[in-house]
Amino acid sequence: MDKLEERAGSPVRLSYRSVGSGTGKADWGDYTGAFTGATGGDPDFASTDFGLPADANKPFLQIPFQIGAVSVFVNLPGVKTGDIKLSACTVAKIFNGDITSWDDAAIKADSGLTLPAQTIKVVYRTNGSSSTQGIKGYMQAGCSDFSTLTVNSDPLTGSHLIPGQYGVTGSDEMRKKIGANEYSIGYIDAGHGHKDDLTEVALKNVDGQWVVTKSGDPGGFVTADIPAVVTSSLKDTFPGGATNTNYAGDWSGVNLFNKPGDKVWPICAFTYMHIRRSYTDTE
Repeated sequence: MDKLEERAGSPVRLSYRSVGSGTGKADWGDYTGAFTGATGGDPDFASTDFGLPADANKPFLQIPFQIGAVSVFVNLPGVKTGDIKLSACTVAKIFNGDITSWDDAAIKADSGLTLPAQTIKVVYRTNGSSSTQGIKGYMQAGCSDFSTLTVNSDPLTGSHLIPGQYGVTGSDEMRKKIGANEYSIGYIDAGHGHKDDLTEVALKNVDGQWVVTKSGDPGGFVTADIPAVVTSSLKDTFPGGATNTNYAGDWSGVNLFNKPGDKVWPICAFTYMHIRRSYTDTE
């Protein structure tokens, strides 16, 4: 943000509110200027970690300018990054409350670890977030049974707290809650998790490789190649396709979840800049 303000051809002021991407998406679509922090008029600029539908009335460009990863992190005594492996279906069953103890047979089958009979403390985002969309997209793409899992409510929507679960409202709260609670599990952008040296879960990608996003550690795990998810096949899913990409089109269907490729991380996401195609406010 500092660089954008410094390099803009005319004076630009950007602000950031840690409210979750769901609120940000709603604010971007609120053309009355009534959203929190607004001074009136349409929002001029935004950034999200997922694509938005096109808007014929207020057309805007969506420019994917960087790529990142969402990871699953745990707080398990004596367990290091890459030690614990969880398949997409096991992750789905944990977050849906079907698996509630760390000694569950499915966890042992995935990771080969014999873990204690401790209740799993599930940490999730109560507000709409790009990381929530990422983990849900990964589970839906990677587990054919996800839509038929028996649940009383979907904890990822934030509509209900079930025993053993902890709701948080931002990335900072997520990393702090995981770090402060033994036997917890949560999801967050990889950078936030590694900043606190949280234990990252190895996830199985489409090519059958157990990968993590952490690098530079001689622990024997495989470090994912995050940019490798952007292939010609993925670009063909962009509005207009790979050769005639429409940056004013509908990017809401573009996802980077559970894509094939060597060392590909299964929960990737673009970060987009959203910019109006025309401006009438000269202030």
